[in-house]
Amino acid sequence: AYGPDGEVRLDPDPETCGTLPYAEQAGLLLCDLATPEGGALPACGRSALQSFLAAADYDVVSAFESECYLFRSREGGTERLERTPLFSADGIHRAEAFATELKRALGAQDIHLDTYYPEGGAGQIEVVTRHAAGITAADDHVVKRRTVKRVAAETGHEASFAPMVAPDSS
Repeated sequence: AYGPDGEVRLDPDPETCGTLPYAEQAGLLLCDLATPEGGALPACGRSALQSFLAAADYDVVSAFESECYLFRSREGGTERLERTPLFSADGIHRAEAFATELKRALGAQDIHLDTYYPEGGAGQIEVVTRHAAGITAADDHVVKRRTVKRVAAETGHEASFAPMVAPDSS
């Protein structure tokens, strides 16, 4: 069993050290989970991906398509955004401040926003970033998800990456 008793340690990757455009007094440093002896922890997805990449006899280039739901923050809770036609300009305009700030914040972290558009569910959006080689695409995905949540909060929204947020989410 894993717990706070020294069974797991964080092994920082200095290549991922960076600043966060939405948090002036904080930074970013991604880590691998390691055993106390320094070996890769089997539960660490980042280490497992690095092992796969090291064993591959070809160059791996990938990208991640993320779907999430945006909610408006209101006093006493949140409310879902209205459903708009799939891929519509109306859907894009309803969260224009969010989309504009997301593009800026990702760009400040050297992550290129490739595609942004409304999906079929109420408040559902798709965010696709440009492909990258090796572990970089997975690292960018982790950073993208944190950035989406933070930018959502800064623009009066909340974001959820849950596959369904209500029985009628689809």
